[in-house]
Amino acid sequence: MNVFPNPSANDFYFELDESYQDIEVRVFSFTGSIVALEKFESTSQFNIVFKAMPGKYLTHVYGDGELIHETILIKQ
Repeated sequence: MNVFPNPSANDFYFELDESYQDIEVRVFSFTGSIVALEKFESTSQFNIVFKAMPGKYLTHVYGDGELIHETILIKQ
């Protein structure tokens, strides 16, 4: 999976290795709070517009109900 640009001011683009019917992206602060939740269908590419305070955020990407990737987003 690729995420770019990272760091970014607002928009993050995701490219998965394969297509999934149901995709869910959860973005967490390092205190554990969910700060963004996005859902997509039948794709391997998508973007999220992430409007939050600058900092580092943990991101979980789920494909068809299973965790398929974790990454750190750096919001400028």
